[in-house]
Amino acid sequence: MYCIATLHPDLVEARRPDYRGAFFTQEEKRRLIREFYEKRLEIPLCIDHCGATTCGFVVPEAERIGRVCDLFNDEKGQLMVKLKLDNSHHAYARINRGIDLHKELWGVSVWIDYYDTGRKALTHVALTTDPLFAAHGTWLHQRGLEDHVMDRHILRHFYKQGRGQCYTAPDYQHRLAGIVLILSSAFFDPCSCTHF
Repeated sequence: MYCIATLHPDLVEARRPDYRGAFFTQEEKRRLIREFYEKRLEIPLCIDHCGATTCGFVVPEAERIGRVCDLFNDEKGQLMVKLKLDNSHHAYARINRGIDLHKELWGVSVWIDYYDTGRKALTHVALTTDPLFAAHGTWLHQRGLEDHVMDRHILRHFYKQGRGQCYTAPDYQHRLAGIVLILSSAFFDPCSCTHF
């Protein structure tokens, strides 16, 4: 199953030129997005940060319930994430049951390693019913079984190249452009054209 969520809001304090806090600035979000694709980073998904408390925490293999597939900024400058849950993991059924039967609200929580040098890294994402930025809407926005269906949803609701602060790396931009071409050609039926 794939999910789309707001991962990191555009925080007012992180817009200040002198900001040195632990959250991502707009430029740091863009750098993270570029590095994710250029370095083909593997960012795991787990439940509730697995109880992690320190910088450098590595999600144990057995606790990895999925991974980050794509990252982009929406027009408001929020860092958005597309996740893939591993349907063979024992937590998968529990999460689906919670959402579908018990109407639980699940969201995401960002884990940023903040080093003494000032460098910041997204090392994992937590699926949780208690996201840190819940007030900023870091809930799951959409779920689906097919990757390309999620990309279409992203194009319709979250990402328009050149609009506001929308941003993604060229790799993902090319994939989204392919979806746009497929969508636009679906509306062209040469058999139904009338020529004068």
